[in-house]
Amino acid sequence: MSALLLFTLQALLIFAGVIALAIVLRRRLPAHWRAWVWGALAFVVSQAVRLPLLISLTLISQALRWDFGQEGNFWSNVIILSLTAGLFEETARYAVLRFLAKDVRGWQDAVMFGAGHGGIEAVLLVGIGAGVTNAYLLLNADTLLAQVRALSPEQAGALEAQLAALRNVNVGVIAASLIERVFAITLHIGLSVMVMRAVEDNRFEWVLAAMGIHALANLLAVTAQRFGGVVVAEVIVGVIALAMLAFTLHQRPGRSACI
Repeated sequence: MSALLLFTLQALLIFAGVIALAIVLRRRLPAHWRAWVWGALAFVVSQAVRLPLLISLTLISQALRWDFGQEGNFWSNVIILSLTAGLFEETARYAVLRFLAKDVRGWQDAVMFGAGHGGIEAVLLVGIGAGVTNAYLLLNADTLLAQVRALSPEQAGALEAQLAALRNVNVGVIAASLIERVFAITLHIGLSVMVMRAVEDNRFEWVLAAMGIHALANLLAVTAQRFGGVVVAEVIVGVIALAMLAFTLHQRPGRSACI
């Protein structure tokens, strides 16, 4: 199976999975569709604030020629990315639930809200973002290589390696990316239940806990992938996701009920 076909299949499965989960939650909980929409909006708003900040920090570091070496650059980047993910996404989650989505309340709506937050993240980052980028690179590989060799020869090797990795992608890599999204959505559902507790009980410490868990999950995932590989990273993220699933189920009213 060609790499282009695999990336197309990946995008289709992301879209189908996100929609299927929303339909199942709507019917089985039941939960309101507006909760899903508000959750998706919370993610979009968080990134609309976070991404310009990250771009500004990058430009500032380049202008000041900050260079902490390979290891220093890795740790500074992963710490900043992890902390800002936890800070901005959980703040957006809380702000939307507290001040805008006042008709979204209860455990069921919190689960649906998290499915919207994690679902739109999967669609935008993997289904559209990575899918379109990878397809563009594969379809325009020769042209891009020629341009890079002419304008910046020292970067041609890196681009060739990236293109080779894309061309050699297999079903296992696609499956791993889909499993990672399942774990991520499970995490977002648990975090949304936490933040809903903060809104309903007027206890902001739940938001702080969500921020910490979110940042820690990102930090561990990236660190594990670098030093242990994809499998180790998936295992760690899976353990965190299962813990958040247990928390989510523990918080439901009438725990004997079935999702």
